[in-house]
Amino acid sequence: MQNVYTIKDRGTNVMDFGAFTLKEGATEAQLFEIHEKVYKEFFSKCKGFIDNKLLFDGVKYYDLTIYASVEDAKVAADAFATSFVPAIYSKIINPPTEEQVPFFHILKSY
Repeated sequence: MQNVYTIKDRGTNVMDFGAFTLKEGATEAQLFEIHEKVYKEFFSKCKGFIDNKLLFDGVKYYDLTIYASVEDAKVAADAFATSFVPAIYSKIINPPTEEQVPFFHILKSY
C-alpha cells in the first residue's frame, strides 16, 4: 500500500484516506467539533489543499483529504506530524495503523 512517502508523482491530485475508530466513550459530536477545528485551523491553510470529507461506513470513520500534488501532500503530512492535530485527535480516536492511511492518485474527476 502506498503512503505519502512512497507514492510516485504522476502529476495528478492525490487523496489521503485515513481510517479510524472512536475510543470508547467518545462521541460523534466530539469528532465533528474536532474535525471542524482541524479543517479550519490546519487543512484549509495547507498549500495545495483541495477538499476534505469525513465518512462513516457503520463501523469505521474515514478522513479523506485531497491535495493538488504529491509534494503538497508530503509537506502537509510533515506539518501534520508536528502540529496540534495528533494531540487533539488522540483524545477521542484510536490511532490508525500505517495500512489504514493509504494515498491514491486521482485519475479522473467529474
